[in-house]
Amino acid sequence: QKQGAEFQISTSGNRNNGPQIAMHSDGDFIVVWEHDLNSERIAFQRYHADGSPNGAERFIDNNGEDTDSPDVAIDATGNFVIGYSALVQQQPNIHIQQYDLNGFAQGQAVTVTAEPGAKNLQLAMNNTGNFVATWLEIIDNGNLRNESIKVQRYQANGTLVGGVETVIEFLNQNQATPEILTNGGVAIDDAGKFSVVWDQLNIVDGKMRQNVHVRQYSNIGQPGAIAMVNTTTQGQQWGASVSMSNTGDFIVTWTSDLNNSGTDVYAQFFSAAGQKLGPERLVNTTTANNQQRSSVALNDAGAIAAVVWESENQDGDQAGVFGIRFTPAP
Repeated sequence: QKQGAEFQISTSGNRNNGPQIAMHSDGDFIVVWEHDLNSERIAFQRYHADGSPNGAERFIDNNGEDTDSPDVAIDATGNFVIGYSALVQQQPNIHIQQYDLNGFAQGQAVTVTAEPGAKNLQLAMNNTGNFVATWLEIIDNGNLRNESIKVQRYQANGTLVGGVETVIEFLNQNQATPEILTNGGVAIDDAGKFSVVWDQLNIVDGKMRQNVHVRQYSNIGQPGAIAMVNTTTQGQQWGASVSMSNTGDFIVTWTSDLNNSGTDVYAQFFSAAGQKLGPERLVNTTTANNQQRSSVALNDAGAIAAVVWESENQDGDQAGVFGIRFTPAP
């Protein structure tokens, strides 16, 4: 059930896009987003469990670099990590920056990958501070291209666990055809098990449709089977986001164009075994124009979720960031 009314998160700038959210074990949460017209910097705002702001809106130190596409993850003590894309000497890089529970940066930003085709970084952190990064990688090879979702595990101190692994890949795709993979997200439980989600083009009823998929992994990185998240396959489903409880139950949100007047955000709860819990559900209350680019956070017990998204003209000033809390019970 929805907990209270929608609330505005962004408080400055002409344009605020691409919100991402992470929730602390006691319900405190943090939201990050692209700030200002050209998305030149990353903003973040911390919140108490009751939804009241914890301090003022703040910005990462981008060292003068053009930064965008942020994500955030938080541990049980309130330490968190923010990831983002940065244009370094005209070359795209994916960076992560760790912060303590008071919001102060710990050390310098670290490069996850400098592969020019890497984008859409997503992060997940468990209560002990261990975290996982996943991203989309598209490599051009003349008239062909390779598409893949990559994943990298980290210890709480930022040390790598193993090497970069491939979640799914499509090799030697014709450049004249649409890209098959377009997004990714990840969530991790306290035992180290994690789930990766992404958007993928499939042929459904003879038509090319975009759908949301998930792959679960064991705590030692062994992959399970790939499954489709959305039940409704009419129209297009994209923009997957995922969050997990400390015992492995998880929730996935995405954007759907089933609404003839615009797009909406939907959600699906899952058990730790990967079974769907109830039907997929409409998240946003306001359905005029477009509600899209959602991000979700589930608390440790799996009892309450917070979802944020970008809403078109709802606040009367281009795009705004809105959110709501609700429980697994329909």
